[in-house]
Amino acid sequence: MKVVSITTTSDEKEYLVILENNSKFRASSNVLFKYELAPGKDLSSREIKEIKSTASDDRMYHALLRLITGRLKTEYEIKQYLKRKNVEEDKINSYVIKLKEVKLIDDKKYIDSYVHDQNLKAPISKTKLIFKLRSKGLAKNIIDDYFNSNKQDEEADLKRLIEIKRRQLKFKDDLKLKAYLVRSGYNYSLVNKVLNNSEY
Repeated sequence: MKVVSITTTSDEKEYLVILENNSKFRASSNVLFKYELAPGKDLSSREIKEIKSTASDDRMYHALLRLITGRLKTEYEIKQYLKRKNVEEDKINSYVIKLKEVKLIDDKKYIDSYVHDQNLKAPISKTKLIFKLRSKGLAKNIIDDYFNSNKQDEEADLKRLIEIKRRQLKFKDDLKLKAYLVRSGYNYSLVNKVLNNSEY
């Protein structure tokens, strides 16, 4: 079956390949180049099926790149995204492998970046950090390895957090502040110690 014409799609993100039976499919410039698609090229049914499958894979891969560009993702988050898109298990694994090869999925680096970003906003307890990281689907051993290699000074973090929270009127009250800090995952004894010795 011959390719009749190739035009850009309305969003100009891909190309629309129109065949002589009036059927059509979308493809990126990478796919056009790979299969040397051009008006007049004759394609077998097998070739058309393969090109459509490649175009679909290429589209999903670029969707993943856009997803990761917005915010780093864990391997678990990528897999969940693909499952919601009803992608087959073997293809999910192939996407993950491909993203790992180009260092766009790296759970260890994700933890480092996540902890850094969280602490930029305000100090956060190790307990709460671990809970949040686990909710991202990160394996316990990877999280443990991170904290074994990156010791946190929880007392110093707690002092800084108290200083920040004291600026809010409701946390001028020691009981309310203490309750907040314990809910945030800080050890009760440490909270008492720091508050009793706090200048704030």
